[in-house]
Amino acid sequence: MKGSTHFLQNAFNLNYLFPGKMQKRATILILSICIHTFGFCQIKDTSLNCRIAKDILIKKYKKEKTGGWILLISGAAVTSVGIIVTKNNSLSGAVIEIDGVSLMLSSIPCFIASTLHKNKAVQNVKL
Repeated sequence: MKGSTHFLQNAFNLNYLFPGKMQKRATILILSICIHTFGFCQIKDTSLNCRIAKDILIKKYKKEKTGGWILLISGAAVTSVGIIVTKNNSLSGAVIEIDGVSLMLSSIPCFIASTLHKNKAVQNVKL
């Protein structure tokens, strides 16, 4: 019991916990931890965060809309090539048509996601 009492009495004494050169290192470590902790406790500027979030959402909107148009146009082109090849009674033309239609259908989620990101960006401006 005497040993634990001795430790509790000297718990905040750096000479007891860290003898010699370790005392300076421990002090620097404790100060750096405190500085980093208080540095992350700052009040956030919500207006800046809203502008950054709006910019990110607008970039996502533009990229997804561009991707949707690329898929739609390339799907239409592949489908038209498939129709031309199918006129020669070829099975590969039907496969090409199916690929083109699937490309066009895959553009729909891109357009939906881009619209959602655009609406979120507009809501960020209103806040």
